[in-house]
Amino acid sequence: MKYEKDIILFISQEIYEKMKKCVEKASPNESFGLLIGPKPREIILEVPNEFQYHYNAEIFECIESDKSSPVDFLMENIEELHRIIKNAYEKYNRRVLSIFHSHPAEAYPSRFDVKYMKYLYKFYNAVVNSPMMVKTAIKNQIWTIMDSSDFKLNGFIYLEKQVQQIRLEIK
Repeated sequence: MKYEKDIILFISQEIYEKMKKCVEKASPNESFGLLIGPKPREIILEVPNEFQYHYNAEIFECIESDKSSPVDFLMENIEELHRIIKNAYEKYNRRVLSIFHSHPAEAYPSRFDVKYMKYLYKFYNAVVNSPMMVKTAIKNQIWTIMDSSDFKLNGFIYLEKQVQQIRLEIK
């Protein structure tokens, strides 16, 4: 799997602990939540034409899934996910930076995760001219996945037609 070094998601220790509690509450099933924060910042580096995107999670919201399953977290109705993302934007006036969920073992995307990552990428591109969706949807949505056995956390993004791992920093 390719590693995208120019994207960093910053998560406070407090939010990380909330994520762990969300996983424990859903166990043995997969958990589901959202990391919310301001628009990513573009940081220009000292090397010419080099930059990073910094995503700073300010809020974590644990959401009860309509599926109780150890292998699936996402609601059957994709419109419900869009409603949840829109409601988070309206409630906090912030973007959903990452869709979070847990796996019983290994914090890497399943084939279902990849399917939804591709779907959201295509969805964003289809609605980019809609004023409301530009505010709530985010191109190249980050997915954070936590291993429920040891709380290892990884982040991924669908970029350049492939899933790439991103850097996470718990501070």
